[in-house]
Formats: sequence, C-alpha cells, structure tokens
Amino acid sequence: MVKRMDIIRVLNLRTMKQTAVDLYDWTRDNYPDSEIVIIGHSYGAGMAAYLASVRECRTLIIAAGYRDISDLYNKIIPVFWGPMKVFISNNIRTAEYAADVGCPVYIIGSTGDRVLGYTLQEKLAAGFKNVQVKIFDDIAHEDYFISDDVIDYISRVIG
Repeated sequence: MVKRMDIIRVLNLRTMKQTAVDLYDWTRDNYPDSEIVIIGHSYGAGMAAYLASVRECRTLIIAAGYRDISDLYNKIIPVFWGPMKVFISNNIRTAEYAADVGCPVYIIGSTGDRVLGYTLQEKLAAGFKNVQVKIFDDIAHEDYFISDDVIDYISRVIG
C-alpha cells in the first residue's frame, strides 16, 4: 500500500518534468513521423510550457495559464506575493520557460474564468516570442475543453 508521504516524495517538480520528457520521448520513438502538439490547462500549463522549452513541438496551446504557481495559489490563499514566494516548494515558473519555447504559442483565456482570468493570460503571453492570445466570453475555468468555441479554435490552430 502506498503511504501519503511516498506520494508526496514522488510528486515533485523534478519528477513531473522527467515524466513529461519521458512521455514526449516515448511518443517521438513510437510515432517518429508525427508532429507533436503540446496542450496544458491550468496547473498543467506550466509543465506544458516546460516541455515545449526542452523538446521540439509544432505548437504549444495553453488554456488558463499562469506565470508561476503563485498566480494559482494566491486565488486560494492570497499571501504568496514578493518575498513570500520563497515558501512555495516546487514552483512551476511558466514565465521562465517561455523564453526557450521556439514553436508558435496559443494562449486561451476567458472573461468567465474566475480562477486564472483573462488579464493574467495577457501577462503570461508577454514572455513568449511567437504568441497569440484568444479570449473567449463566459467560459468557466473548468469548461474550456467542453466549449464548442474553444474546441473549434484549437482545431483550426492545429488544423
């Protein structure tokens, strides 16, 4: 039986990064002629940006992203500002990975997202080189990938 501390020890920034790279490498090995599109939503946006910064991909799509994990944590407990960020372990710094992403980047946000709002998406976009931001109306944070408008947009992007 897995104990709680075993899970905590296993799930850290280093192992999350390694798992993302391992999945990418497995995909590349098994589908060598395919173009890879990396997609991340919310908490997964940071790992998606990391992977796109260390591996070649056709496109990176981020829905409801963040600059670093404090953007997300501060929605729950708004105390991680300035020097208080030092207390965040395993901080996923999406904005730092952005500079090394060479593929086109599409950032999706919504005026209806109360967790990681559309103004944050515009701030996140500033760190990427080749980026487009698409803001939808009235899509809740958890509803991006059940929205026909978002699905149609992503289909056109990866067309």
